[in-house]
Amino acid sequence: MRARGMDNEEEGASWSKVTAEDWKEMASDNEGQPQRTLLLVHGTGLRTRPGFIGLTKEEYQRLDAAYGGRILAFEHRALMHHLDRNSRELAAGLETGGIPLDLDVIGLSRGGLVVRMLVEGWQSLRADIRVRKLVFVGTPNDGTPSARRDRLGAGAREIKAWRQHVRGLAMVDQRDRAVEVYTDPFQIGGFDASTKECLGWPLLFGTQDQLPQSAFLQRLNGFSGVAPHPVHDTIYYGVASVFNFDHGAPNEPVLTHDTRRSICEWALPDTPNDLVVPTAGVFQPDQGPDACGRFPLESDRLMVLQPSCNATHTGIFRLRAVRQRIMDWLEV
Repeated sequence: MRARGMDNEEEGASWSKVTAEDWKEMASDNEGQPQRTLLLVHGTGLRTRPGFIGLTKEEYQRLDAAYGGRILAFEHRALMHHLDRNSRELAAGLETGGIPLDLDVIGLSRGGLVVRMLVEGWQSLRADIRVRKLVFVGTPNDGTPSARRDRLGAGAREIKAWRQHVRGLAMVDQRDRAVEVYTDPFQIGGFDASTKECLGWPLLFGTQDQLPQSAFLQRLNGFSGVAPHPVHDTIYYGVASVFNFDHGAPNEPVLTHDTRRSICEWALPDTPNDLVVPTAGVFQPDQGPDACGRFPLESDRLMVLQPSCNATHTGIFRLRAVRQRIMDWLEV
């Protein structure tokens, strides 16, 4: 899809399918040379427009000017399709126009995994399409136990309630609040998969891929042999958050504060997390002998929010300070 403008900040940018005329216009702009293009890739259970709500009109205009109107997005089926299929479809979509592209990518949650597949050689991509920078926003590079399905459905009701109401924790009416970040996030502990059984039989293919130590993540993180295609020279960045319920999370009548706390502890025991993804897994996932060599992320390419920010998984991008850091990384 291609961004068409922004009339209402609360609804986000408007989007529509990329047409042959769009490709023709972008081809005339680049005159055979790759031009900077911004690509947004949403996460599980989201679409592009709600997933990237938070941009102000001024920020959108800056991005639009910096990228010459070339702001694209990839809509993918995150629940019903394996990540392999998502990455193939993304590659095919980028190659449709037949023009060279110089991409900067913001990957929200699962979206970052889709693009990692292209960057790290697990999916071929035409040589004149380059991924210059990739920003992970809460991406489960080491998996997330919240993707699991428990035996006989135990816990499914609680997890569904958690996901439905977690957006209320993001304090979306305080998007301009100051944030505190960790000076040494590498001391944050990761998720120990042995503490919770993550069964390998989810009904939904997309969530199966995101389980800790899934076959997909073992391959992506270098434990199952080398990638079959050339690896791109891409710079990685990351934004992650720690949330702990103690900094003003509102009590909603449908799901109480104590219930939320117990659900989070049940899903992610003793692990710093953003209510969905274990925090450390975003920027220092376990890496095997054939890994890409880009993890852990470098400290100057990393922003990890402290619990005082009260930033949940679906609220990270809503914070102005986070968007400003990302725009600085993208040199916008």
